[in-house]
Amino acid sequence: MTLLKAYIFGDRFIAPLFRAAVMVELPGCIRDMVDIDHISSFVLFAQHAHANLHPDSIVLQCLIDTVCRCWSYTTEKPGVARLALQQLPPAMLCRTIEVFSDMRVAKEEAAKTKESREVTLAALLAKKEPCFRQKMQKVTVAANMKLRPRCYKEHLTDDEKTTCSLHRKHMVYDKDADFGFFK
Repeated sequence: MTLLKAYIFGDRFIAPLFRAAVMVELPGCIRDMVDIDHISSFVLFAQHAHANLHPDSIVLQCLIDTVCRCWSYTTEKPGVARLALQQLPPAMLCRTIEVFSDMRVAKEEAAKTKESREVTLAALLAKKEPCFRQKMQKVTVAANMKLRPRCYKEHLTDDEKTTCSLHRKHMVYDKDADFGFFK
């Protein structure tokens, strides 16, 4: 919670260097809380974040993505998980559904890409195509561009963000949908 409060402080007092430094550590802190044994801390964290940050905050998106990737609804303590879900902010739950939808689509696209890569490789090998390695690299690069990891850093310059964009997706907030989409 201390890191979140520090981030909010940096946000309120428009201190981008301070915010960026806090943001380096915040994703790991969030990941540690998304555990059934720490769920009450996580719920308080989520409530405080949603109450004090603008909807386009990368912290909120990081929080949601971490829930989607790491939180397991366990049968060991279903009452605890159910209570947590009832206490999480509604905006967070709506955005979480959107991320799960994106994850499903990405998984389907990855499966299609893998199938097409296998078909392409088999076809090139059957033809004994001399430049099949170069063609396969192009297919692999195209597939990797779709599945780039997400960046939660607050870039201080456009050049820094552009360089990072070659390897990672960045959030673009859509205020009409109240969601952050990664592109």
